[in-house]
Amino acid sequence: SFDGRFEALILHAHLVIRRLRQDGEAGTDLAQALFDALTGHFDEALRAIGVGDMSVGKRVKTMTSAVYGRLAAYDAGLDSPDLEMLRGALRRNLYGTVADLSDDRLRAMTAFVASAEVHLKAKPMADIAAGRDLFPDPTALAPAEALAAAGGPKRE
Repeated sequence: SFDGRFEALILHAHLVIRRLRQDGEAGTDLAQALFDALTGHFDEALRAIGVGDMSVGKRVKTMTSAVYGRLAAYDAGLDSPDLEMLRGALRRNLYGTVADLSDDRLRAMTAFVASAEVHLKAKPMADIAAGRDLFPDPTALAPAEALAAAGGPKRE
C-alpha cells in the first residue's frame, strides 16, 4: 500500500540519517540532503497516485510532519536500554494500519532495526554515501545478545 511503502521508506531513511549524523559536519550535511530528497519527492509521489493539485501541498505538509515524528520516535526507541520502546514505535508507525500484526512479526522487525543500526555503525561514510551494503540480510539476524556483543545498544 502507499502507506506501507511510506512507512518502510521512512524507517530505512531514518536508520541512514541517524548513522550519518554521527560523522560530524559532512555526515550532518549528507543526512540533511537525504532528508531533503526524501521529502522533496512527496509531491511527485502524491501526483503519481492521482492526488489533485489543490490538496497536494496540504498532504506534503502532513507527510513531512509525520517524518519528523517518526524520526523522533525511532531515535527514542533506539536510544532506550531495552527494545520495548522501539517495539512500540514500530507498532504505532510502521504497522499502524495493520490490523492483524503478530508478535512474531513485530519481534522480527524490531530485531532487524536493531541489527541494521549495528550494521550501519560499522560502515564508513563513503560506503553509506555510495549506497553500498546499507542493510543486513533480514533472514540472518543475530539474537539480541549477539547484537549487544557487536557493539549495539544494550538490549533485553
